Amino acid sequence: MSIFRWIVIQLAVFVSIYLGFVWGQEGALNVLQFYCWTVLVVSFAVFSDNLKQEFIEQYSEHAHIPRRLDVIVDLLVVGILVWFGWGWTGGAFFLHLCITQHLFTEPKKEAEPQ
Repeated sequence: MSIFRWIVIQLAVFVSIYLGFVWGQEGALNVLQFYCWTVLVVSFAVFSDNLKQEFIEQYSEHAHIPRRLDVIVDLLVVGILVWFGWGWTGGAFFLHLCITQHLFTEPKKEAEPQ
């Protein structure tokens, strides 16, 4: 993922958080909720064997953002969601974080000798 795209996505999430929780804009909260639940569903789709390796390779090729920074930002979003009482949505986003983190830490399978 390019750094520009990552920044735009994170800015959109934080603008939705700000407008929704600080200014009380219901539409911003709806966008935030849709985003959080959609990334969870996509995470399960990427977890399939066919897409897993492609996802890891694509992310690694274009990863200009350190994985730690991505995790810290996602944890910040989870913390904000839970702080404002959105436990289920925060939990869904945290589950997405756990799934994607597992993809990057899972040991690679070695080919069995024949």
